Amino acid sequence: MEGSYLLDLYKSLSREERIDFERFAAMQVHGPELLHDKRLRLICILQQAAPDFESASLDKKSIFTQLFPQETYTQGRLDKVMAEVNKWLKSYLLFVHQQQNAGSSLQQITWGEILKTRRLDTWHQHHLHKMMKNKPVATNRDDYLDAFRLELKVCEYESAHNYLKGDLNVPQALEALDLYYFTARLELLNNLLLQRKVTKINNETISPGLATIHLPQAYQAQSPLLKIAYEIYQILQQVRPPLADFERLSALIHQNEQAIAPAMLQQFYAYLRNICTILINSGHNELLPIYHQIQKNDLARGYLYHGNGLLSASVYLSVTNGAIRANQPAWALEFVEAHQDRIMGENAQRDLYHLNKALCHFAFGQFDAALALIAPTFEFVNYTLLAKRLEIKILYELQSDLLPYKTGAFKVFITRASQKFLPAELKNPNADFVNLLLQLMRSKPRDKNRKTLLLNRIYAKTQAAERDWLQEKVKNLR
Repeated sequence: MEGSYLLDLYKSLSREERIDFERFAAMQVHGPELLHDKRLRLICILQQAAPDFESASLDKKSIFTQLFPQETYTQGRLDKVMAEVNKWLKSYLLFVHQQQNAGSSLQQITWGEILKTRRLDTWHQHHLHKMMKNKPVATNRDDYLDAFRLELKVCEYESAHNYLKGDLNVPQALEALDLYYFTARLELLNNLLLQRKVTKINNETISPGLATIHLPQAYQAQSPLLKIAYEIYQILQQVRPPLADFERLSALIHQNEQAIAPAMLQQFYAYLRNICTILINSGHNELLPIYHQIQKNDLARGYLYHGNGLLSASVYLSVTNGAIRANQPAWALEFVEAHQDRIMGENAQRDLYHLNKALCHFAFGQFDAALALIAPTFEFVNYTLLAKRLEIKILYELQSDLLPYKTGAFKVFITRASQKFLPAELKNPNADFVNLLLQLMRSKPRDKNRKTLLLNRIYAKTQAAERDWLQEKVKNLR
């Protein structure tokens, strides 16, 4: 059953949900059939396999024998039972989702529509008045959407009962629409601007003015959510944002934490970390301890995890790298080991774990151990670039004869990749790294000025990858 849709769905259930689903399934079967129903028996087998779900206990032939002890194995028969259980599980998850969202404004608006279609006008009016009176403060994008829907319903009611006085709630509906529009648009724009910094985008697909926005000052003052999103937008538009912008954004998020929904706060802290990374890559190494502390705090609060408790490959790497660059390699190794089975993407999970572990070994000076862990290729370009740089650094430390070949190959890789998919934000730092390293390798030992000359060149390339390591190697020249 490994890799099946049913098993993957079932694995996503918590212990309480597995027990609840078993009860839900039993309700789908009539009394006399309970003891012999193959679907319920399969659910019982899955329940017994939890939480480890070892492959041996989930072998299809073994499960078939338990369900049909007197019959010869046929995959189609088992697949049919699995498909029926899968339908139950889908129905259960949909039911749970609906129950969890039963108290939302959308559900209340739907109830208002029911009252309206049944011509219960007095109760409909009373229901709208109650909703307006109890309208919650918006803490995320969906709250603004719900607020607009509510204002629009009031507008529709007022228009249907137009006594030729008042504004029919139109101004309120328009403002609610504006707040939702700007919130949603900024969320999308910030995502696009950040993506531009990590990958090459065909700008022909973006029409003029599409990636720009102006938020009225009145809305910034009214909504901390919008003010923060607009601040992020303005920072991401800059190639090299000033340190003061990062500090202002950080203070703004901290001041308004209580007024922002957890999911939205998680998103804002992700942008804060990304902007901090951009500044560090621009030469602001004084932010390294701050960056590491932000990541530790976000990890403790669960902001780095997805809903299933897993870390993305990029977050896994950034936490490891951040700790190492903040001179905390022991903490980094502990983190890497503790999260090795919590990386998204099962196919590449071991390689990602090994590369992060290799970074820790390198930080401890264990070069051979680090080299043995590096895979040749990765699904993610940032991991591929990092792996190639790490390999080159190890070969330099070991004074390997392979070093000239690897540096030349890396330079060719960057040139070709930049023509296809690598954006300037990734190309330039890596090109600077390999060019500076080649200058270091080719410098003449008898040249008294070479150390000063090389350091000045490194200082001038503020966005060069592995800049700290390059400076260290030059300073150690004799």
